[in-house]
Amino acid sequence: MKILVLIDDPIIRNTFQKIATDKTIKNVHFDYRFSYYENTKETENLKPINISKEYKDLIKEYDLVFSLCSQIFPKELVDKVRCINFHFGILPYVCGVAPITFSIINNIPTGFTVHLMNDKIDNGDIIYQEQVENNIYDTAKDIEIKCQNKLIEYLDKNLLKLIYNDYSTHKQPEGRRYFSIKDFNKLCKIDLEEKLTGLEFINKLRALKLNESSSYCISKKNEKINISVSLKKTKL
Repeated sequence: MKILVLIDDPIIRNTFQKIATDKTIKNVHFDYRFSYYENTKETENLKPINISKEYKDLIKEYDLVFSLCSQIFPKELVDKVRCINFHFGILPYVCGVAPITFSIINNIPTGFTVHLMNDKIDNGDIIYQEQVENNIYDTAKDIEIKCQNKLIEYLDKNLLKLIYNDYSTHKQPEGRRYFSIKDFNKLCKIDLEEKLTGLEFINKLRALKLNESSSYCISKKNEKINISVSLKKTKL
């Protein structure tokens, strides 16, 4: 069996590789790749890949694909090769980009989903879901770390089952919501005239705390001002 591991999150990718190595899986070969647009150093065992351009070769070469990236998988690929995606959101309520951010903004439970891929984005049958705690002092980055840790625990216990198709699935329920990169970019620009409650304002800032320059506002002098937030729980 030959498996493609396309994971852009370096923590998950490195841990996945360690788990696969530690379990000494016989007669299974893993190839590790990252998305061509990521600022990741190419090595002999880690190379970039453009799914839309290379998918026909992937169909011929691989029996299984693991994904944690933003690339769109063509219908022909997901129809002919079993593809499993790791998504840092509870599907079907936060499909698309920045699922943690939109979970916080829309008061949707945070967590991760393991699912089969089909020809629609984040739409395949669910293998596993787990929620993580979302506290008022947690930023999107904090919740991302929680999802990483829980996904690593899951993979350590279940990687072999995923590889050998030893799992059950269920259809996604009703209530699908999709968020695009356009939605995210619009959210990042803080409207200084927008009226929000204190809670809504804090949620918006912590939801956008993915890096140091996610959110910004435009001053009356037409200056772009990056906004960051630091939240810390202390005793009363």
